[in-house]
Amino acid sequence: MHTTLLVYAMKKFLLFLYAVLLIVLFSTCSPLYPLNPWDDANVYMTIGNAMLGGRELYVDIFDHKGPVLFFLHEWAAMLSRGSFVGIFLVEILCCYCYLLFSWKTMRLFAPASMALPLTLFLGIVTYTSDFFCYGDSVEEFALPILAHSLWLLIMYVRDRRMPTFWHSAAMGVGVGLLFWMKFNLLFFYVGGLLSLFYITWRRQSLADFWQVVGRSFLGFLAVTAAVLAYFAVHGTLAALWESYFMVNVVQYHGVATNGEPPFWWFKLVKLGIWAVLMVPVIFLKVSRDIKLLLFGTYGILVLSFATLTVQFYYFLTLFPSPACQLPPFGSPCSRHNSQEHKAIRHAARYCRPRRSHQLEHRHAAERHVPKQCARDG
Repeated sequence: MHTTLLVYAMKKFLLFLYAVLLIVLFSTCSPLYPLNPWDDANVYMTIGNAMLGGRELYVDIFDHKGPVLFFLHEWAAMLSRGSFVGIFLVEILCCYCYLLFSWKTMRLFAPASMALPLTLFLGIVTYTSDFFCYGDSVEEFALPILAHSLWLLIMYVRDRRMPTFWHSAAMGVGVGLLFWMKFNLLFFYVGGLLSLFYITWRRQSLADFWQVVGRSFLGFLAVTAAVLAYFAVHGTLAALWESYFMVNVVQYHGVATNGEPPFWWFKLVKLGIWAVLMVPVIFLKVSRDIKLLLFGTYGILVLSFATLTVQFYYFLTLFPSPACQLPPFGSPCSRHNSQEHKAIRHAARYCRPRRSHQLEHRHAAERHVPKQCARDG
């Protein structure tokens, strides 16, 4: 037991060291680079410095991104007003959490000997891709949040293990942070909730669905209350509404950027990209419920990218998807997990509440129920 825990802790420490290495080498916020040349990152840091100097967000200074992003850069400016050292530390934390939850997701499907190497491979692919840009993007900060949510949802759908109160609340906090940084990323959760609702309805366990939603909403409410309280105290709620919501909903999404031709056929091209990204999910050796969850979460998110004007680095948020992680897995492990899932489903079938016309068969059925029967949902 102690040896197993020690090995587990050593693997987590290895992921942390790997996260430090990735950010040091590939983020231009690293001390190895003289500056971050990306204009967006410099805008964020300039606003953070201005807020630290007493300027009012959305009144004295403006950008259409959400306030949480600028709170983060204000904190970073406290550490160093002339460099990205603070953001560099945040990037290390985000990278570690992203790798950790990706590793946890892979362990649900891959042998232990394969999960860690594949996670290391996923890390190098993520942070060397063009979608990573130069570092210090909203999409980079979203990676650990999406990876954590996906791990919880897959664990629940696959093994019927209810998330704990704190895990559900943490997922809600993540939703709140994304909502107040870039709310169009919430398409991930819209599709996820719709998929989860259908799966739990088919399993006759909607009560568990509403329990997870309620706990997550508490976390979302905590973040939202803190943000609104800040702007209420400063008397800038109207500026928040106008600059963050109205500008993004009414104006920003209709502006073609990076030379994108604003023609209907270009949106068809992006729909083709959506098909290329999501079709491999059909061939994954996982249960139908997992496939439905992937189509609901990342399918809806990519579809939103295909129908709206987006920047190329938006696609960084797709890297936590098991559509990128699972195809390399060998078929023996997949068959094992498929059989395990069928066994759980077979046992849980006898735990479902019977209707009135089935009550007379209940005692006969219970004789075949395993003692360690997993509760449905």
